[in-house]
Amino acid sequence: LFSGATQQNANHFTFSLVDKHFEFIYDGVTNNLFDAESFLNEWHQIIVTGDSSENYFKVYIDGLFNSQILSSSRPALRFDEGGVIIGADQDRVGGGFEGGQFLFGYLDEYRIYNRALSAEEVKALYDLEKPKGK
Repeated sequence: LFSGATQQNANHFTFSLVDKHFEFIYDGVTNNLFDAESFLNEWHQIIVTGDSSENYFKVYIDGLFNSQILSSSRPALRFDEGGVIIGADQDRVGGGFEGGQFLFGYLDEYRIYNRALSAEEVKALYDLEKPKGK
């Protein structure tokens, strides 16, 4: 779903769907997050936040806190030019794609902020964007 790379690290920050589960990679360390079966064919909001003052990322689903991912270093998302790809996983900055690394589906929208969102801001975004009836 999102791949951010540097010349030194092809998997600096990756959030993807692998074998029916969501996978999160930061600085080459892989975390299997949660089963994706219940996400198929329905609208959901997934937000990942990382605050450089703390050693973890937070994952929110549909406006609610879901999990926390510990990191060996403070989250600092800096990517090399051409190092951000949406909808596919890259094996090096700007390329090295394999057939099974592309998203087959739809993404509604992406937002990238220059700071971590608070839990209140995440909930407010969900309430603003959620489909009627959710």
